[in-house]
Formats: sequence, C-alpha cells, structure tokens
Amino acid sequence: DLGVEENYWTLFPGPPMGSLGPDGAALSQSLAEDLHLKVGGEIVLSVDRSGTVTDDILFANRKREDTLRTLRLEVSAIVPDGRGGDFSLDAGAIGATAPRNIFVSRSTLATALQRPESANAILLHAGGVSPQDLRTALALQSQLADYGLTLVASEEGHYLALESASLL
Repeated sequence: DLGVEENYWTLFPGPPMGSLGPDGAALSQSLAEDLHLKVGGEIVLSVDRSGTVTDDILFANRKREDTLRTLRLEVSAIVPDGRGGDFSLDAGAIGATAPRNIFVSRSTLATALQRPESANAILLHAGGVSPQDLRTALALQSQLADYGLTLVASEEGHYLALESASLL
C-alpha cells in the first residue's frame, strides 16, 4: 500500500487522477483484476503499524489492535500500468509480474499508522534539479527525528547517545 498525495499522479503520463479522499483507494490494474474489483467496489485494507522497538521483540506484550489498523475503503479508481499502477521501488526482473498496489491518501495512511509526520520514501520530479542541489536542500531541512533518531544526554551529562526508534 502506498500513501500518496494528489501530485503523485503528475509523475506519470496522462491526466492527473485527483484526490482519493479519506475513504477512497485506487488499485493497480493487476490487483483489481486479481480481486475482480471495479470502481465503486469496497476493499478492506489492514496496515501493519510496525517499526517500533517492541514490534521487533519476540515476546513483547502486544495486542492485534495495537499493531494493525483496518481501513474499509471504496475503490475510486483503477490505475493502469504505465500510469503509476505498476510503480515499485524494487528494480525487479524483466518480465516479472506487475506489482499489486493499493493507493490511499497519504494523510489517511499516516493517520492509520499514527505517524502523521512520517514517510519512508519521497518521490520528486527532477525538473532540472541536480542531485547535488537536492542533497543540499535535504541536508538543510532534515532533522534526526526524520530518521527515527533521538539524541539523549546521559544523566551525568558525560556523553550523548544516539537512539533509534527501531532495532537494527
């Protein structure tokens, strides 16, 4: 599942898809065909709220409702391959099957994950911006919290510890 904003669709040829809204989902053409879903149909999406230290500990005291969020969504669009439906961060093998994607609004997904200010990938339309310019801009804006890191001073004040929100 991918949380996207309206401008995500401008990265691909053709007219923009528009807003999905808080209860809408767009399905990749491959997934829609596999599930025999059409626009107006309903899908239930469970999202894993992983990434915290307790999720990585085998015997952590946790309940299903603490680690999963369930969203009931209406299929508002079917996204063809080549228009973003087949998007993947994995290079994949030539001839591999198309990804099965569910697109929801970024704010809907962030709310379900209880991470309103987080993203695990950001896609940018290059539009003449050099990689070095992008690295410089990100360095000026990035903070440790953007990477799930916190700087903590020891009680005695003798050292600083860089702590991660998840186990490595």
